[in-house]
Amino acid sequence: MFRRNGFALIESLLMISVISCCMPLIVSCIRCIATLDYSKPFMQRYNQIYQLRQDLNEASEVFLEQGTLFYVSDQLYQIYFVNDKVIRTPGTVIYFADIQNCEFYQDNNHINMILQFEEGEEEWMIGYVK
Repeated sequence: MFRRNGFALIESLLMISVISCCMPLIVSCIRCIATLDYSKPFMQRYNQIYQLRQDLNEASEVFLEQGTLFYVSDQLYQIYFVNDKVIRTPGTVIYFADIQNCEFYQDNNHINMILQFEEGEEEWMIGYVK
């Protein structure tokens, strides 16, 4: 009986068609992973904003004085910008690090925050005046 050592034409075409069907999936997965890697700083900031919003939402009173944000939960807390960080005292919880400037301001009954980074500026609504 005759023994083959290679692939038939139909087997080669089938292999090429399977690979060509899988390539778009592989390329899209690689693009997705690359995008996630670049958006990591944004997601960290978003998580920090979420934490700050949660703290302010649980507060019984929120107010601004001279660029410092105060809120009352179980005690009086203050959030302010110092040494390239946005911190909360007492207890020194660091919300943001490596920022150039942070400003809190009140717009009607909303409390907003402007963060300035090396790559740009972001404005966030973080809470309500209670």
